[in-house]
Amino acid sequence: MKKFVIAAIVVIIIIVAIFGIKSCFFDTDEKEQNAFINANIEFNCVLFADPALPDKPGLFKQKLTEIYQSYSLPVDDNEKMMTILKKYQNNTEITKIITSFTGKCKDGKATELYSN
Repeated sequence: MKKFVIAAIVVIIIIVAIFGIKSCFFDTDEKEQNAFINANIEFNCVLFADPALPDKPGLFKQKLTEIYQSYSLPVDDNEKMMTILKKYQNNTEITKIITSFTGKCKDGKATELYSN
């Protein structure tokens, strides 16, 4: 009987550990996706408020960096940022979300952000 109880406890611990690890990974992906979406919404709002911004490369890069950093995106690591971009760039659902929330800009600020 003791062996059965010990085996059951070990199995339960393994199951809890697996679900715990699994939820950590999904949570991280969700946070990254939300950060990517909201950073793009905010940056689009800035672009709508100042359509000439792309003609000012230094200021353009500064604004982009500030916004992406505020969402804890790895702007200082080009490889990681390219991986994130490639992951989401052809996702039509994400594009629709960004487009719909970008329409809610006022004075270069997002009035509403996405939450999953």
